[in-house]
Amino acid sequence: MRRWPFFIACLLLSASIWLVYNLSQVHTSIVSQEVVAESSLEGRAARSSDAVTMAARVSASGFRLLSVGLRKGSVTVEFAPEDLTPLGDDYFGIPASKLLRYAGDIYGPGAKVEA
Repeated sequence: MRRWPFFIACLLLSASIWLVYNLSQVHTSIVSQEVVAESSLEGRAARSSDAVTMAARVSASGFRLLSVGLRKGSVTVEFAPEDLTPLGDDYFGIPASKLLRYAGDIYGPGAKVEA
């Protein structure tokens, strides 16, 4: 009966070591993140009025994926004016090939977008 507290303490310690070890490994997950664009286009607003939800398969440490998943609100990313292409009227877009440059700003440093 006296060994129960010691057993519980050892069990909690081993579970925490296992958790830290597994979250330190690289994992792949589908992550959604709201993005608000900022740019220095002449004659246009510096910040977009709408947030866009981006979903991608991201490869990163478990800690990074957990922090992205727990993040509330949107991420503000500053896009270079030469990366934006006009879509008509007052709308601009960014091709997927150029969007990969901003993966670290959107999903955090060390995150690699797979698809």
